[in-house]
Amino acid sequence: MERMQQVVGRARAAFNSGRCRPLEFRIQQLKALERMVKEKEKEFLAAIEADLHKCGWKTLTCEFVSVLEELALATGRLPSWAAPRPVGRSVLTIRDETYTCFEPLGVVLITGTWNYPFLTVMQPLVGAIAAGNAVVVKPSEISENTAQLVANLLPQYLDQELYPVVTGGVPEMTELLKQRFDHIFCITNSTVGKIVMAAAAKHLTPVTLELGGKSPCYIDKDCDLAVACRRITWGKYMNCGQTCIAPDYILCDPSIQSKVVENIKATLQEFYGADVKSSPDYERIINKRHFKRILSLLEGQKIAHGGETDEASCFIAPTILTDVSPESKVMEEEIFGPVLPIVTVKSVDEAIEFINRREKPLALYVFSNNKQLIKQMASETSSGGVTVNDVIIQYGVLSLPFGGVGNSGMGTYHGKHSFETFSHRRSYLIKDLKMDVLNLWRYPPSSQRKVDLVKFIVLKQFSKRQMALIILALLGIVTAAVIKVSFGSLPST
Repeated sequence: MERMQQVVGRARAAFNSGRCRPLEFRIQQLKALERMVKEKEKEFLAAIEADLHKCGWKTLTCEFVSVLEELALATGRLPSWAAPRPVGRSVLTIRDETYTCFEPLGVVLITGTWNYPFLTVMQPLVGAIAAGNAVVVKPSEISENTAQLVANLLPQYLDQELYPVVTGGVPEMTELLKQRFDHIFCITNSTVGKIVMAAAAKHLTPVTLELGGKSPCYIDKDCDLAVACRRITWGKYMNCGQTCIAPDYILCDPSIQSKVVENIKATLQEFYGADVKSSPDYERIINKRHFKRILSLLEGQKIAHGGETDEASCFIAPTILTDVSPESKVMEEEIFGPVLPIVTVKSVDEAIEFINRREKPLALYVFSNNKQLIKQMASETSSGGVTVNDVIIQYGVLSLPFGGVGNSGMGTYHGKHSFETFSHRRSYLIKDLKMDVLNLWRYPPSSQRKVDLVKFIVLKQFSKRQMALIILALLGIVTAAVIKVSFGSLPST
């Protein structure tokens, strides 16, 4: 408890010193972070491989490239992101200066996750630094090698007081959540998300929660099944299914279920060869607990392909389940593993009803050439995002806000959206002390005439020319009133 207080206390003192507010300092720290990513690439690749059995090129393409892209975007665009933005004025404030400006929130907490242990720490960290905050970083203890490397390396490149790293498990996280933060960013599941929200509520701390969920994948009969299944197979089984936006289950017409299975099987053969277990491109389940959890989801299911396991190495082969009942255990929770259930539906309406009976997913995937069907699927459901004729690739588009809705999360990040998430948009109205005659409408004594005047001015929509004429008229009326009052108070001759 005392250690966490000291860490957060030092970070707050460093933030209060004001040194992380200048844009030059923020850019310097971002460039230092970029230097760390490039200089320590081999160490991170080795740590992630030790944690997840993930080969180097996958880590580079799925994690490092995204982080470097974030860094390049933030360092290049930060001055424009942080610049004051003029906003519209009302008739009653026409002479005033009105604008908004993004300001740092203060001390924020970022907790990473184990499935992409480098990406989920570094990507939000870029946005938090760019916004001018102090950041307490908590990597996931489950990917212990990567977590320890982050703890060792980050202080060598960044300001140690402003950006401390805390390692450890549940006890350390519990103590961290007792501290007062100005924002909490957490990628986790809905169960832990509720705990984080409850802790944040005690201090009225805003949160960004990315919680995942069961992302459905609807396959229409009217599409190229070979291409659709190739893309789905890539997204489902990458990282051994341990991806928050992986297609969780397939919805399709009964008439194409067997074709879907055959296409996925053919693609798996192409991707991983006859012996998946020996493929360098196929990862492992993170630990024995998750291995047993996923294994329990296969009980009583019809396995159309795969199903082979090895507990010693936490290996579960790419598995396809067919004729899955909507009430089965595998359809109750996010799978987060290489198991793909297929649920048959007889129409797009039935698919929409199926999706809407469940919690809102982080992603919705639709494969079809029918634009009307795609529009219906998107407009009659709710999800964090919609991707048509592909999967997962939306994550890499930094101009798109990434985040969930309802049970799949709240708040967004990536690119400029990260900067805004970790900022307070402060409003400014700057008025001078001249021309106070224009404010007579708001001063006592009150009158119906003043009320009518304000209603007329505020509620009517005017062109710029009309606005100028009204202002001139108002000035004339006010001036006449002032002259009348002034001369009326003079003694008679």
